[in-house]
Amino acid sequence: MKRPLKYIPAALTVLFGLALLTASVYAQEGKTFVYTDNNPADPNSVSAFRVGRDGTLVMVQGSPFSTGGMGSGGGFFSSHRITATVVRRNFLYVANDGSDDISAFKIDTDRGGLTPVPDSPFGSGGSADDFGNISAFRIASKGALVPIGSVPAGGTPDGMKVSPSGKVLGVALANSDSVAMFRIGSDGRLTAVSNSPFAAGDFGIANDVDINCKSNRLFDPKATAVGTTVAVFTIAPDGALSPIAGSPFTFARGTDSSVGVLSPDNQHLFVSNQG
Repeated sequence: MKRPLKYIPAALTVLFGLALLTASVYAQEGKTFVYTDNNPADPNSVSAFRVGRDGTLVMVQGSPFSTGGMGSGGGFFSSHRITATVVRRNFLYVANDGSDDISAFKIDTDRGGLTPVPDSPFGSGGSADDFGNISAFRIASKGALVPIGSVPAGGTPDGMKVSPSGKVLGVALANSDSVAMFRIGSDGRLTAVSNSPFAAGDFGIANDVDINCKSNRLFDPKATAVGTTVAVFTIAPDGALSPIAGSPFTFARGTDSSVGVLSPDNQHLFVSNQG
């Protein structure tokens, strides 16, 4: 289940150390394209691929496309390479970790190519320390980002996800191994949930979040040296988190879990392991 974005939440801060590539998928009228934020240690770029019927990827003509911002040279944290698509309006948004801004593109729905939106990239409202901000933006008719406001993240923000219901935002806080939760107002403004952030366990680093279609479960892959580790929470109607029995779950293979993605039917969770 995919919810078209009306507002863009962004956590852009100076992060360090460790990031797996995250990608956006755009599907419309029988055509599917995949976009990846490359995040090199110089001018940033986005690679675009057309997805064949058998799942093979073919690079789109003109790819990679310059974002007009700067990358930071990789790292472990998934927020280094955030991309987001707005399917109904054919826009792509890309984080530039090295310059703390956001690039906006119009998607060619036939060929998959990208054209920068006027005045892109846009300032993120992020902060240059380990305790960043979460900034919300309204998407204007031609794709430009209009700031709504920022709130303190409460730690070092990493992976993030808006619930399919559109009511809450979950953010992994790497420095405190916890998950911050925010309610999303009708105008896109964010309000911290009471008692947020919520501890993700006794060990490891909270790296990413995904939320199921019913918006009542949150999954948090954790970087540890002892195996693939995922914390799982129930989400209360007010956005508060409670760990389910047995959480966090650890499996023998894999270390330093990073990005986590639920399958469309929510029956499987895919977790990358950087170790």
